[in-house]
Amino acid sequence: MQDNVVTVAVTTGNEERQYIAQSKEKFKMAELRMAFIAAVEGHEGVRVVMLPSTDRTAENADMVVAGVDAVIITGGTDISPEHYGAEADPKTAARDPERDRAEYALAKAAVAAGVPVLGICRGMQMINVALGGTLTQHLPDRVGSDIHQPSNTSIERHPVRAKPGTRLAKTLGTQPLNVPTYHHQGIDKVAPGLEEAAHAADGVVEAVEGRRTGPHALPGSVRGVQFHPEVYDPRRDGQANLWKAIFSDLVADARAFRERRRRPTPTRDVARRRLAIGAGRNRPNTVRGRAAKEARDAISRRRGRGARS
Repeated sequence: MQDNVVTVAVTTGNEERQYIAQSKEKFKMAELRMAFIAAVEGHEGVRVVMLPSTDRTAENADMVVAGVDAVIITGGTDISPEHYGAEADPKTAARDPERDRAEYALAKAAVAAGVPVLGICRGMQMINVALGGTLTQHLPDRVGSDIHQPSNTSIERHPVRAKPGTRLAKTLGTQPLNVPTYHHQGIDKVAPGLEEAAHAADGVVEAVEGRRTGPHALPGSVRGVQFHPEVYDPRRDGQANLWKAIFSDLVADARAFRERRRRPTPTRDVARRRLAIGAGRNRPNTVRGRAAKEARDAISRRRGRGARS
């Protein structure tokens, strides 16, 4: 039976936990909030796999993305500023260097291969950094308020507006929407291959998309949102889950990518046939070469008879 299921890979964080409560023994575990999985699993014909954020993943990023139809780079702790050539601000809390290396490599490999990518919060920042952009390490110092992370204990909401003409605007519209938010860092310089797709009222970039045209155009679908579409609360966000559409778009992109990858490339087939024909002409003693010569001789004879008559 033909497999029409698409595979969406979701990156994990790394956490160190005590093996037993009150014990000094600790173990490392891959961590992923179920909300990320549920947001994708709700679509028919989708399998979700977890991508561990390890150095082995970083070393084999090309191989990893070759086996999936889309990648979600999830939220988490601050990215180490060394990845975008900056000194660490005292307020930056980078504490997962192995994850930084893995997701940096995965973002570059997925984008280069044309695999659809969705970055969420830290994930959007990582895509921007991997493609050559930079980050603001503490937004309150820049915008003068804590609107993007008003609480250290809960995800709050603030208004965001999608930029007209973007794919996000087609998905969510251009009216202001209150989005689930929890971040103290954000994009400073946008990477050349990306363009801004949404902003908060204070001008902070809240979404990006890969460029489709121009010298910095990217080969596949690349999108990032600074807010948390995996978090949906009907009491606060209304009865319609607007954020589900963001994941539906990713699944649609994954299906389209899978179909393109399974379809043979016509230009390559034509090139192979031309090479085979040329090889036959240059090898008159082969079956193909003799057949080609006989066909040419027959055409010449017919032309000769036509000329005499």
